[in-house]
Amino acid sequence: MPVGLENVTVQCNFRESQIIGLIAKGFYEAEDIAKELQTSSASIKNGLSKIYRKLHLDGGTKAKKIRLAILIHRLMEPPPPMSDWEKERFEYLLSPRERRIALMVANGATNEEIAKVFYSTRQAIRQDLQRLFNKLGFWNRVELAVWASFKIDASPLIQ
Repeated sequence: MPVGLENVTVQCNFRESQIIGLIAKGFYEAEDIAKELQTSSASIKNGLSKIYRKLHLDGGTKAKKIRLAILIHRLMEPPPPMSDWEKERFEYLLSPRERRIALMVANGATNEEIAKVFYSTRQAIRQDLQRLFNKLGFWNRVELAVWASFKIDASPLIQ
């Protein structure tokens, strides 16, 4: 079990602790966790629901999944500060709009909620997210959310 997760897993049974441990290792989808634990996706989804309730995580399923992943990663050893190379690459690659979208995803916002902020459509936001995934090498919004929660300084984006 990664350092710092003991307090979270105290409230959880063995299967839920296994799920949390796999999320800490980067397994974010129920299907991937199910394969790793050699069980059904339904069993994993049930375990995730129990974890959400025990940790008082609210919102839609995507928002809860993102909050759980961020919580787990924050309880682990803190990430190293962004290197100069990462900062340059990040500032060069991402526009202020993309940084703000990434932060909104980290806060559990849906595509529809992000679209309202930018006076845009869900489809346009979906395309923005796909561009972000491609630029940063991520596969899904959970990876983006965890990364953004550690790496993006929100102060210049708050108006």
